[in-house]
Amino acid sequence: MPGLLTEPTHHIPTQEQVDTCRASRDQLKAKSHRYRMQIFDYIQMNGGKTCDEIEVELNMRHQTASCFISNLKDEGFLRDSGKRRMTRAGRHAIVWETARYGNEQLKMF
Repeated sequence: MPGLLTEPTHHIPTQEQVDTCRASRDQLKAKSHRYRMQIFDYIQMNGGKTCDEIEVELNMRHQTASCFISNLKDEGFLRDSGKRRMTRAGRHAIVWETARYGNEQLKMF
């Protein structure tokens, strides 16, 4: 009948699909951690960087760099330095600095 909703059919994944999903998740988690460490170390070694500078100098997409900067800020690893620098687009951007001396705690994640 028109307008009636039918029960969706659910697909039960095979063991192979479950294994590949787990492998994909683990690979993404490892890559995520590498990006976090790379951004943190780069900012710490260079005395502060804007998201735009990180994108260019670490060859990252904007979505990747800004996402991990935001995560690191929310977790207390980065903070706004109070300084601003111009982006490639001519806009003022926050210069991020490390909020903790080393990345030992970050390595635990």
